Formats: sequence, structure tokens, C-alpha cells
Amino acid sequence: MQDYGVNISFHRAPYLVDVDVVQGKRILRLEEVDKNGDTWKNVDVLLFNTGHWWSHQGSLQG
Repeated sequence: MQDYGVNISFHRAPYLVDVDVVQGKRILRLEEVDKNGDTWKNVDVLLFNTGHWWSHQGSLQG
């Protein structure tokens, strides 16, 4: 793909927002995308796969 200046990358992020661990529990930081957001800066196309949200339940969704 280098002939065309194209880069294809895979980045797994179960949640678009940041996730912190506080006292052993995962906390979704709905107002923050700092950790995952840096990965997506300066991209031209961003593809979201939401299949797990519709075909799984509970903690298996994310």
C-alpha cells in the first residue's frame, strides 16, 4: 500500500471514552477521550464495528 501513501491500522477500543480503574472497579469517563482519542487524530477515514453491542449481552458487549 506504500505506493499509494495508504496506511491501514487496527486499534481495538471497546469504548470510545476513557476507562479508569478506581478501587478495583472500571469507571467509564464519559467526558474524556484523551487516551483513545490520540490514536484517531489526523486520520481521513474511521470505521466503527458495533457488532458486539447488538449480538452480546452484559459485560461481553465491551
